[in-house]
Amino acid sequence: GYLCAYDCASDGTGGIMLKVSDDGQSVTQVWKNVRIRSGQGDGVLIGNQLFRYNGSRKKLVSFDWLTGTEQYSLALNVPILTLVAADGLLYGLSFNGEMYLLRPGEASFEETGRFTLPGNMKEHCAHPVIHDGRLYLRINNCLFVYSIGRNLSNS
Repeated sequence: GYLCAYDCASDGTGGIMLKVSDDGQSVTQVWKNVRIRSGQGDGVLIGNQLFRYNGSRKKLVSFDWLTGTEQYSLALNVPILTLVAADGLLYGLSFNGEMYLLRPGEASFEETGRFTLPGNMKEHCAHPVIHDGRLYLRINNCLFVYSIGRNLSNS
């Protein structure tokens, strides 16, 4: 199996991919990239693309999962963006309540939608959640639910 670890403290360590031996007794380094970092949120893997938001660079970045090489990025002027994925799309919630819908491609991101959640936005760290064709966003004491699935049941 493989393990991928990230620099969550943003201290410059970066990301590293390790291969675990078949007997589970040792690991070998597959790749290391100091540019794979963030202070909040986890990476999202779609196929062989790893997506991470880098708050210090203020960029959403696509990395090749197999090599750790940066493929492309999209500048977003937000300090933190938490990600979730469904149906090949990335949903990103920023620290200031902006919601981004992005389609990753081979060489760039296509922004297919963006909106700002209503109300008084304070700094928050809630991660977006997708379940049963619905996107759940919690900001402060409010829960917003959006239908995103194509074939939703009436339940």
